[in-house]
Amino acid sequence: METLTPFLVYKGRYHVPAEFTTKEFIEEFENMEVRNDDIFVAIYPKSGTHWMQEIVHLIIADGHSEKLDVTHRRIVAELADVKSPEMTATVGPTLRNIKDSPSPRVITTHLPCELLPKQSREKKNKVIYVLRHPTDVYVSYYNFVLQYSEMIRGTPIPHTQEMFDAFFDDLIGGRAEYGDWFDNVIGYYEHRHDDNFLFVHFESMKSDLEKVVRKVSSFIGRELDNTAVKRVVESASIQVMRASFQKDHEQNLTEGKEAVDLNIFVKSGKLNQWKYSFSSEQNERFDNFYREKMMNCDLTTRYVVS
Repeated sequence: METLTPFLVYKGRYHVPAEFTTKEFIEEFENMEVRNDDIFVAIYPKSGTHWMQEIVHLIIADGHSEKLDVTHRRIVAELADVKSPEMTATVGPTLRNIKDSPSPRVITTHLPCELLPKQSREKKNKVIYVLRHPTDVYVSYYNFVLQYSEMIRGTPIPHTQEMFDAFFDDLIGGRAEYGDWFDNVIGYYEHRHDDNFLFVHFESMKSDLEKVVRKVSSFIGRELDNTAVKRVVESASIQVMRASFQKDHEQNLTEGKEAVDLNIFVKSGKLNQWKYSFSSEQNERFDNFYREKMMNCDLTTRYVVS
């Protein structure tokens, strides 16, 4: 069975999405011109990508959502070849449009730390890394791929236990479009003591969003008063974001295209869904894999090995 997330291998070790980018484009991203006030949101897929993007943009706008411009937000930098108009309207401009975005730019990527633009290391740009419980990532990723295939590609992929088992094996084996979750997380975690890196737990965003908003705003040098913080929290709610995504999508449709439901890009992010999807054998395998991969890492992930 072919992987559900086909990938290219870049520089002999890094996985990048085969459907939506090229090796040349990733190289262009590495060598892009970086501004001093660029903010990078780095995140493994299905860990709160659009949520954190929106939060940072809202903080910059003092919580005034009406000031946000869809043409300059929801940038996923490495998506070079987005073939679907629906996807284009959802993720926003790609790298070739980033240069036209007003400062400060919020640039989001799922790529590993080693592939961030070289100038970002020289200029010590702010990097916000969002970390989510790995097994919840696996389940959310699987559900997204099935829904995404039907909505964007027009090719339904029905859920079967065999399909989930194969997807689980692919992620455990690093055979996915962004490679191994552990490698991605640990690569960024190595910079935990750097002043320009901030780690945020997805679970903290779920439990106390206001606290996270204040933490992020302080980190990027945008102190907000209580009223502005409240505006950000309200505008970053799932209900408001879903409505915003759908409105932006419908306004950016190409002629003759029908609107589709984009709720798959803004999910509620329920916690501990893996408990209803993993078999006891998969749970044991993942526990063992987790211990092995995290043996030399002191990162606390909100994941408790059973």
